[in-house]
Amino acid sequence: MSFVADRCWSFLGLVALLLLGSSHLGCKKPADAASANAPPKVRFVTPQQAEVTDYEYFDGTMDAVDAVEIRAHVTGYLQEVYFKPGEEIEASKEQPRKLFLIDPRTFNALTEQAKAQTELARARLKIATADYNRGVAVSKTPGAISPQELETYAAQMAQAQAAVQASVAAEDLAKTNLGYTIVDTQVGGLLSRPYVTPGNLVVQDSTPLATIVPQDPIYCYFNIDSTTSARFQKLIRDGKIRSARDGQEMPLQVHKVGDADGDYPHEGVLDYIDNRVSTSTGTLELRARFANPKAPGTSLRQFAAGEKVEVRVPVGPKHPALLLPQAAIGTDQSQKFVFALTQDNKVEYRPVDVGEVQPGSLQEVIPRKVVRIEGGVRLAEAGEQGDDSITPSDRIVVAGLQRVRNGMAVNPQEYKPPQPPAPLTTPVPTSSATAK
Repeated sequence: MSFVADRCWSFLGLVALLLLGSSHLGCKKPADAASANAPPKVRFVTPQQAEVTDYEYFDGTMDAVDAVEIRAHVTGYLQEVYFKPGEEIEASKEQPRKLFLIDPRTFNALTEQAKAQTELARARLKIATADYNRGVAVSKTPGAISPQELETYAAQMAQAQAAVQASVAAEDLAKTNLGYTIVDTQVGGLLSRPYVTPGNLVVQDSTPLATIVPQDPIYCYFNIDSTTSARFQKLIRDGKIRSARDGQEMPLQVHKVGDADGDYPHEGVLDYIDNRVSTSTGTLELRARFANPKAPGTSLRQFAAGEKVEVRVPVGPKHPALLLPQAAIGTDQSQKFVFALTQDNKVEYRPVDVGEVQPGSLQEVIPRKVVRIEGGVRLAEAGEQGDDSITPSDRIVVAGLQRVRNGMAVNPQEYKPPQPPAPLTTPVPTSSATAK
């Protein structure tokens, strides 16, 4: 076969393939057009009904109920330290805890000296008393003793009695100072490091030795602005919340700043409201009390003094509400809205208000009054009756909001939350096992 013939057959084969391909593409065009014209798929949910509480949120700081600075009542050289830095101790009035020892030798000597002075004063009192008694006996014989001598004996006895009282007081003071060489505490809590090491001079009531911070319970301080304060006062007058000033403890919750969990698992009670509004900040200080137990199996407490928290304060009683996933709520400038599905599976714009975020990342949705018009709804004007913009039976678009618009026909499918992964039935190999 010639070269020209080969080229002809190759050209004819290529033409045949192109014709076959165009014929195949022509067959697919109707299916593609039908797919393009199909209504878009959207996921929907129905609002959940629940009893919820409205809250206000504030920044708070945890602080200890007490903070005690340990100082010595006597001057001397520090001899012993009886605790470890950062140790948490238990103590009470009945069982104080010993922390430091100041060299007691000087105070022992002073105590013994005071005891001797007391004995000397008592001996002198004994002599003065005997002289006075003899003077009284002699004075019964006329002219045997003058009245002035008898008065002198009485004065000497009184002076000796006063000397005994002074000596006893000096002895008590010496014993007290000797006792102060043992520095203890009646307050339990978390100790700091010792600020003074043995061998250094400790000055009476001047040298700080350590600090101790009680751990349980613990306080939380936060401030509210004047607007929120006025709102709380109105709720108290209406009997919707309780007031700490009336001796009633209002529950509230906190969330640790930095915790991955967005819930508010720690509950306490509001137990104090300041007596005046700050003139510099215009805020009112409030305080809540929280239990602060140790975490199971550890020595760590739930809170530490100085820790930052977010405080959640209830601002009214529980009330029924509709809840939707946050993904179902759109924003048109400042107006919140949802897309509801009509009976013929068309999207309908519904304006709503929103309340507090509830556990499970659900948003409280508050219906607004609307009036039905051709092609949808509009907000009811003053004096118009209107209907709720959403009801518990409505189907609300929760996925695909960006692909739909008011009046569009859609293919709705019920939204099912993803299930958590099943637990592992076989152990994950460790790095050492993988290396083998």
